[in-house]
Amino acid sequence: MKYLKLTYFLLFAAVLCTSSGCWISNYGLITDNNQISDPGGPRDIVVTNGKAKLVYASQWATTWADGTDENLTYIRQDASGAQTLYTHNNFSVAGDATFSDDLYCSPEWKGCAAAKRIDEDAADPFDDPFDFSYIDHCPGVRSLCVVVSTGRYYGECGRTSALSLQDRLSLWNYGRLGMHSGMEVLSYDLNRSNISITLDNRAGVVADLPISGTAQGWVSLSGRRSKVMEMNDPLLSNVGRSYAEWLEHYGTASTIVSGCYNGVCRDWHIAGNDGKLTTPERVMDWVNRRW
Repeated sequence: MKYLKLTYFLLFAAVLCTSSGCWISNYGLITDNNQISDPGGPRDIVVTNGKAKLVYASQWATTWADGTDENLTYIRQDASGAQTLYTHNNFSVAGDATFSDDLYCSPEWKGCAAAKRIDEDAADPFDDPFDFSYIDHCPGVRSLCVVVSTGRYYGECGRTSALSLQDRLSLWNYGRLGMHSGMEVLSYDLNRSNISITLDNRAGVVADLPISGTAQGWVSLSGRRSKVMEMNDPLLSNVGRSYAEWLEHYGTASTIVSGCYNGVCRDWHIAGNDGKLTTPERVMDWVNRRW
């Protein structure tokens, strides 16, 4: 049931982050959560021995006149728990996006990193999660917009950290079994009756984003890990524009986003109006290019 991660991700990433391209600047400490006895254990720090690719619940690309961008995040972690996070661009020429391989894990990416952050201690809760740098001339920087700080949620190159069993079962039951493109899928409807998104600027302003319209998504139950969000309905554009307006008037250095789908909820910590990448103008540019 690993595909149920998409349903949870639909709440914010597909509704807000797909309206405003997101990437990861801060990630939880990677520990060994598979071994339960010697020589490994659940608190042993994992050494990645290179860049480990984050495996997102769903893959998205940004369309441009010359092709498509798919921003990938890689993490290098050493024995002390220090991390370096890199954002690279998987570019495809005009036409369909050629997504990176999450089944076997894409190889370590070389070359120019559009964004980079060095975190000396991934377990330190007082570090600035948005102390990053970006390089304007690197491929993919044009598609960066929203910066996300997260715990170890997505999974890295084959590892996963799941929702509770109860939440996974709930999400499974909300889906409708059917067929799509010759595959057995679970389909999900998104609308204001089952979705809520709350923004907290950590300076006293808390507001619910208005939800209007509907959107649909489906996730395959086969080994192809296919997922689709229908983008022809105004729900996603309405959410993106509402977020840009909120960011312009109330945005601070960081924002706590709380998303719920039929009572299953999760919080994200994202960069606010930082004057660099996460600005209302970039969010609106992203939305206007999609709708």
